[in-house]
Amino acid sequence: MVLADGRIVHADAGEHPDLFWALRGAGGNMGVVTSFDIEAAEVGDVVFAAFVHDAADTAGFLEKWGRLVEESPRKLTAFLTVFPGQADAAVLAQTLVTWAGDDTDAAVSALEPFLELGPVLQQQAQLTPYAALVEPHRNQHHGQSRMYTHSALVEHLDSATTTLVADMFARGEISMFQVRSVGGAVNDTAPDATPYAHRTQNFSLNVLLRPSRRADAQRSWERLDVAAIYLSFESYPDDTLLTKAFPPRTLDRLRRIKGVYDPHNVFRHNFPIAPVVGQQAISDDGTHDQAS
Repeated sequence: MVLADGRIVHADAGEHPDLFWALRGAGGNMGVVTSFDIEAAEVGDVVFAAFVHDAADTAGFLEKWGRLVEESPRKLTAFLTVFPGQADAAVLAQTLVTWAGDDTDAAVSALEPFLELGPVLQQQAQLTPYAALVEPHRNQHHGQSRMYTHSALVEHLDSATTTLVADMFARGEISMFQVRSVGGAVNDTAPDATPYAHRTQNFSLNVLLRPSRRADAQRSWERLDVAAIYLSFESYPDDTLLTKAFPPRTLDRLRRIKGVYDPHNVFRHNFPIAPVVGQQAISDDGTHDQAS
């Protein structure tokens, strides 16, 4: 990777281990990674399923979906996208599920409960090579979209969370809402093993606010009183977000590693982490603040 002073270094568990640790959760603050050495694991066929539900009872659907995913076998990974529907369908919910293995009988047993979550509009399941889940493409990207997104890491889809999201849909404040199931192998990792230290939550939430209702939607989302976030799903830098993305000891360690590898805070355009140099932290504008 390329450091702020132009040096090219190799980072792993034996060489620059602190930098290697920091890259796995705060890499954009440390330098530019130019290559990866990855040890691949062979994965054969998996069962992939997709369900589309009428989620007019949005809060009820989300609560049931959350309980089902938490109770499902470890081999099941689910991804939910909820969005405003058209005509008679006020809210639609698409669930993508992967069953890690080719035991179709076990997969069917785990997938069938998803049919009971609400009115099913579409469903499909198939045995497919794992490599086919995300096919490579070479489309060119042009332009960008101005999006307003926020995140939350939560242990459960409880009534407070699901009711708030349902109310935001009813008021037309949400363009899209996503739930990623985590836990499992994610939570097997020790909290201090990487800067991503949130290893007890079962769900990662991502909400895309409707631009025309952004101010109201922002106030609505803030009522959730989120304790932990996933930084890459946040649209705008905010010092308070850093303390929710990184626990105090993690953030302190990141600041000190930053002070070694980027003391002048060159890499500061994506939720900057002010470096600690000696007993001082350099702020975004290049001035020095006393480190806490």
